[in-house]
This record gives sequence, structure tokens and C-alpha cells, in this order.
Amino acid sequence: GIETVGDLLLYLPYRYIDRTTEVGIAQLPLDMEVTVVGEIVAMEVIPGKRRRFVMTVEDDTGKVFGMWFGGYQYFRGAYEAGDLVALGGKLSRFGGKLAMTHPEVEVLASEGDEAQRVHTGRIIPLYNTTAKMKSERMTARALRRLLFAALDVVGDEIVDPLPDDIRERCGVVGLREAIEKVHFPDVFSDVDAARQRLAFDEIFYIQLHLGRMQKEREKTPGRVLCPQGTLAKQ
Repeated sequence: GIETVGDLLLYLPYRYIDRTTEVGIAQLPLDMEVTVVGEIVAMEVIPGKRRRFVMTVEDDTGKVFGMWFGGYQYFRGAYEAGDLVALGGKLSRFGGKLAMTHPEVEVLASEGDEAQRVHTGRIIPLYNTTAKMKSERMTARALRRLLFAALDVVGDEIVDPLPDDIRERCGVVGLREAIEKVHFPDVFSDVDAARQRLAFDEIFYIQLHLGRMQKEREKTPGRVLCPQGTLAKQ
């Protein structure tokens, strides 16, 4: 769980959306898994035998309809017109219109969001959130805002325990840079370098712990066994 600022800084994204080079809705390929980024312009429940909740999302090139055949009350309360969202799923045609059935939805920013720069025009991190986190409005968007603020406040206090010579010899970036770039990368190579450093730390501290255990064992004298009996003499 997230209980401290340290926990927050090490709550890593599970994937990223590249908003630096976006492809418009009209240019996305059909029958493939894609990510649509656009603004919610309408939401409604369509009655009938196949009652469904429909979310209309559009960008400058076109619009797509996200459809769910259940969970109407949740969707009505979770999103608002004007939200900037990412829909992830298979793009197809439904009634001649571009549509996604039961796509994953991620709110990137809300209308009037003061921190739009955290959510748009860059590589955006996405975070796994539990039902409890969502019930407390701790969404991926909220995590991005908190992380941005936390790094701004405590970034200078992040102390790297690895000396410069070890970092250079092992080819890893500094700890502060790794934490900043894993959450807010400029390019995807930043993500690779950041994850490499964080993985290095995990392995390094495991080896350090095992080394200390070995040293402690060496300090403890072994027990001398003096076998008795005829079998031992043979």
C-alpha cells in the first residue's frame, strides 16, 4: 500500500501512453488493439433488447463510441463530459460507426484541470489502482498529480546511496533521475534507464544482505564433531 511519500515515489506505472506523437481517431486501424485519446462529448444509456451505456469520445479527426452492456450506474458517476480519456481495446465498426466494446478507460485530465501539463502532450504513465483506491478517488490521474507535487517538494532530498564511481562502473543513472524519469519520462529510453537502475538496486541490496549473512556465519565457529563407536573407527 501507499503510506509514505517513499511508497508513493516507488509506486511504479504498469504502462505508458505516448501523447507526443498521437495518431488521430480517423487514422487508427480497424480490428486491432489500439489506444484512443480524446474528449468525452456525450454519455447515454441506449434502451432496447441490448441495453448499453455509450460514451462518445472525439478528437480533431473524428469520434469513436465506447460501449458497455452493463455497469450503467458506475459509468454515469465515474466520468463527465469534458474529461480527457484514453480508451484501450479493439477498434471495430458498429452500425457503420467506429466503436469499442468494453474498452479500458483511463481519465487523463478533467475539464479545467490545473495540471494539464502532467496529463497531456507527453509520455503519460498509467498506474494500477485497486477498488479501495478508486473509492477514495485515488485514480491514476490523482496519482500523477501527487507524484508531480511530491517530486517538486522532496526531489532535492532524495539521497543516492550509491557512490558515483559505482554508478559509472555499473552504467546506471542516479536514484533521483531514475525516480523522476520512471514517472515522467521525456522519451521511452528514459523509462528503460530508470527501470534498470531500480532493478539494479533490488539485486544489489539482496546481494549485500547475503554477503552480510555470510560474514556473520564466518564469525561463528563451527561445532567440532567427535564421532564415537566402532563404526566411526572403521
